[in-house]
Amino acid sequence: MQKIRRRKFGEILVAEGLITREILQDALARQQGSGMTVGEILLSDGIISESDIVRCVCSQYQLPFIRPSSYQYDHGLLATFGADLLYKHKIVPLDRIGDCVILAVGEIPEESVEKQLIDTVGCEIYYYVSPISDVEITLRKHFQLGQEKMLALDELRRSERAQSQIAKPPPLSTGNPGVVADPTQSKLLQSLDASWEVIFDEAEKNVQDF
Repeated sequence: MQKIRRRKFGEILVAEGLITREILQDALARQQGSGMTVGEILLSDGIISESDIVRCVCSQYQLPFIRPSSYQYDHGLLATFGADLLYKHKIVPLDRIGDCVILAVGEIPEESVEKQLIDTVGCEIYYYVSPISDVEITLRKHFQLGQEKMLALDELRRSERAQSQIAKPPPLSTGNPGVVADPTQSKLLQSLDASWEVIFDEAEKNVQDF
């Protein structure tokens, strides 16, 4: 399986001129043990927008964009995964196409979460990138989630990520400026081939025009 090294999210923000390297270093320092991503920290500070995050994640992983609210998603798939798993990790299952499942994600799941997703459906998964706010709205409406439940799942997510941030060693340099090897990078995202195009083309048929 071909391994693909990609620029880190923060490096893309710097390269795009959205933040300075000093702002990135400050965000990285604040991130440790916080349970937040760099994007969430910068978004809460009002330094970048949600659209900036989506655009950079799409660039980082070479994945297409979609809004779950514009897709005629498979309601049965959401029931298969369950509200807790989906809301905690900001994922909306969209469709089953052939022997794979399409997911809209606010961020790329860590490898342990991805394994759980694959085990749940018993097949490969493919990602679209979506604004987290759109994912949350879709899940809240579908599962009729209350504010207390959503806050509890968000807190659980931050707590689990905080432990991961503390335990995770710093990324290793590849020798190329702005490019680092990420040991937690999804194995599925390490290989891209023509099959992706077929899957995404098929999924586009269920996108609604508004």
